Amino acid sequence: MAGASPDFDTFKEAPGRKTYNRHVLTGSVCGNLLNQLFLSDSNIKIIQNAIRYKVFERSNGKLVISNQDETELVITMRSIYLQYGRNTPYDVKGQIAELNDKVVEEVVPGIIGQAYGYQQYLIDATTQPVPIPRPSNVSSSGTKTNRSVTSVFA
Repeated sequence: MAGASPDFDTFKEAPGRKTYNRHVLTGSVCGNLLNQLFLSDSNIKIIQNAIRYKVFERSNGKLVISNQDETELVITMRSIYLQYGRNTPYDVKGQIAELNDKVVEEVVPGIIGQAYGYQQYLIDATTQPVPIPRPSNVSSSGTKTNRSVTSVFA
């Protein structure tokens, strides 16, 4: 059945506003105040701004980036939450700050490396390649001469 569409969608993003804080941890962790606040839209904006600032700072002002893809950021946030989230009912603000720092430290080195790689790609794509020089004969055969007999016995 070439050209026929499948009977079901294997992946479909929800239309409209994305609500990660309700769905990203489903089946892994019970909902609590920490994960609701950590995965909230306002905290995602805080992390986006922190990432942009750290990239600018670590590149000595050479790189100014836009916001990162929200879906990929939330996947990283989920991973950090599952690894380092303490889920204690006290000092929720401090736990969120700690998790935010871990997310930023996780993604910033990769973003910087990719940005520099992209800049190098743009340079390489706009310059002509330098051809390999022609080979040269480095053989010494035929260039050596023996001393004459008269110069040896003189």
